[in-house]
Amino acid sequence: MTAGQLLDFVLENKGDKVFRNLSKEEIAGLLVEGLRDETIYFSETSDGKITGMILAYRIPERKVMFVRENLAMNLRNLTLFAKKLAITYPGWSIEALRHGALRQFNTSKLYKKLI
Repeated sequence: MTAGQLLDFVLENKGDKVFRNLSKEEIAGLLVEGLRDETIYFSETSDGKITGMILAYRIPERKVMFVRENLAMNLRNLTLFAKKLAITYPGWSIEALRHGALRQFNTSKLYKKLI
């Protein structure tokens, strides 16, 4: 998977709720950063078609994975993200901005629901 393929997916699917007010170059920079930091999660079909993507960043001092952008597209992709997070960062929680407010997810409840 390349940053260019992820960028194409984002540009085709972003609508007006994710990567809001960002230029193509700014989005590309965030994707490259996510790939470098291993904080971008994506799922794809067996033939390489991207079906969803979540971009996050780590807040290590609080053991939080903060979801910056969410193009998961379906519940299966959210489940894959939760599984990978639980394995890679055991004991960490998930936070995100939703509707302009900070949302701190009850991670254990979320994992039970999704996994």
